[in-house]
Amino acid sequence: MIRAHNKKNTDTIEALFACYGSNYRWWATITVGLGAALTVLMSTSINVAIPSIMGAFGITQDKGQWVSTAFLASSTVTMLLTSWLITRLGARYTFIAALIIFSLGCILAANSPEANILIVSRVIQGAAGGIFLPFAMLILRYVFPIEKQGMAMGLFGIMVAMMPAIGPVLGGILIDAFNWQALFYMTVPFSVVSLVLAIKFLPDRLTTETTKIPLDWVGVVLLSLSFSLLLIAFSDGQSAGWSSQLTLLRFGFSLVLAIAFIGWELRSDHPLLDLTLFEYPGFANAIIITVILGAGLYSSMFTVPLFLQVIQGLSATEAGFVLLPSGLFMALLFPLSGKMADKFSPKILISVGLLLFAFSSYLSVAANIYTPLSLFIFWLIYGRIGLALIFPSLNAITLKGIPTHLLAQASGATNFFRQLGGALGVNLSVVFISQRTSMHVDIITATQDSGNNEMWQNLETLSEPIKSSGIVGLDNLYLGIWAWSKQLYMQALTLGFQDVFFATTFVFILALIPLVFINNKS
Repeated sequence: MIRAHNKKNTDTIEALFACYGSNYRWWATITVGLGAALTVLMSTSINVAIPSIMGAFGITQDKGQWVSTAFLASSTVTMLLTSWLITRLGARYTFIAALIIFSLGCILAANSPEANILIVSRVIQGAAGGIFLPFAMLILRYVFPIEKQGMAMGLFGIMVAMMPAIGPVLGGILIDAFNWQALFYMTVPFSVVSLVLAIKFLPDRLTTETTKIPLDWVGVVLLSLSFSLLLIAFSDGQSAGWSSQLTLLRFGFSLVLAIAFIGWELRSDHPLLDLTLFEYPGFANAIIITVILGAGLYSSMFTVPLFLQVIQGLSATEAGFVLLPSGLFMALLFPLSGKMADKFSPKILISVGLLLFAFSSYLSVAANIYTPLSLFIFWLIYGRIGLALIFPSLNAITLKGIPTHLLAQASGATNFFRQLGGALGVNLSVVFISQRTSMHVDIITATQDSGNNEMWQNLETLSEPIKSSGIVGLDNLYLGIWAWSKQLYMQALTLGFQDVFFATTFVFILALIPLVFINNKS
C-alpha cells in the first residue's frame, strides 16, 4: 500500500515538490540529516563505552579498539556503494534498508553474549551507516539550486555537528545511569522517526534513468581487503613490532591490493570508484584537502578527549562536557557559514577555517596537567569555528562542476576519502603518541642519575607521605622511586600529546597548498 501511494504521489523529486511545495527541500534535509546524525552519533559516542565493554567481556585494549575500528572500516567501504544501491533499489528504499540494517546491528550489539559478536554487530552498523552521509549530500544536491548549496550544507551541518558534541556526553550519562548496552538502544527511537520521514519525503528515483548497473564485486573485495589489512597493521604494529615480518607483510599486501584496486577500477565498465572524477581539477584538489581535513579532524577528536582523561584525570562524562561547548558553537555557526559560502569565495572561507583550526591546535601544544579547563574550551572553540567555515564551502566546491550522472559517485567518493583520512589520522596519532612518548622517556631518564640534585629532592618530597604512612627504609625508597618514575612517564606522555597537537597544526597548514590550485569557477 505504501509503495502504491508513493508511486502515485512521490515517485520523483519533482512530484514531491508539487505535493509539498518549496518547503519540501527542508523536509528532505531533516530526513537525510537525521540518518547521517545517527551514524556520527554511533561513531563518536562509542569511545566512552569501550572501558566498560572491556570490563564486561574481559578483553584487552587491542581487542577493545576493534569495537571502534570495525565500524570505521566497514562504513568507509560502503560509502562507495551508495550510487549502485540507489540505481538498484531506488533512493527511498536504499535509505530505508540502511536504517533497518543499522537498527538491527544496534540491537544485536546491545544483546551480544561475547566480544566477537559485538565486533560483528559493529561491522553491520558501519556497513549500513556508511550509506547515510553520501546519500544526504546527494539529496541536498538535487533539492537545492546551486546558489543555495552552501546554505543547504549549513543546515545539514547543524544536525551532524551536534552529534560529536552531545555523543560523548550522552553516552557517558547513559553508561553511568544504566549500562553500555543503553548506548545502542538509544538509536532505535531515532531510527523509527527517520523511517517514517523517509517513507513520506524521499523519492523513489532521483532521475528518469532506470538502467541498473552491476556491482563491481572485484573492486569491493580488493578495497575491503586492502583497507582492513592497513588498519590491522596499524592496530597491531605496536605490539607485533613495526619492523616485524608480520607487520611489514600486512603493509606490503595492503599496498599491492590498493594498486590492484586502482588498476581494476581503470579497466572496469562499472567501477566502484569512478576515477574519471579526478579529471576535474576542482574535485581532485578538493579531495586532497578532504583527506587532510579528515586526518586532522579525527585525530583531534581522538587525542583531545584522551588527553583530558589520561593527563588531566577527567572522567569520560567530564571530558564530554569539556567538548560540548565547542561542538554546540560549531553547530550554531553552520547556518551562517552556509550563507557565507553562497556569497563569498569558498577559497577564502576554507583558508580562514584551516588557519583557525591550525591556530587552535598550536595553542594546545602548551596544554599540560595544570591547564585550566576553561582555557581548553576556548582553544577548542577556535578550531570548531574553523570547521564551521570549512565544511559547507568544501562540500559545495567539491561537487561544483561535476556532471549530474556522476554526482552519486562524487558524493560517495568525497565521504570515503574523508573517512579514509580520518582512519589514517587516528591510527597515526596512536603511533605518534607512542613513539614520541618513548623518545621523551629515554631523553628524560638519561638525566636521572646520582648527580642530579633535583631528582633526589623530588624523591624526598614523594617519600614524605609514604613515610608518614609507616613505610620506612628500602621499601620507602622503592615506593618513592616508583612514584617518581610514574611522574616521569606522565611528563613524557604529556610531551607526546603536545607533539601530536603540533603535528595536527602542521597538517592543517599543509591543506592550504592544494587549495591554491582550486579555481572558484571550476
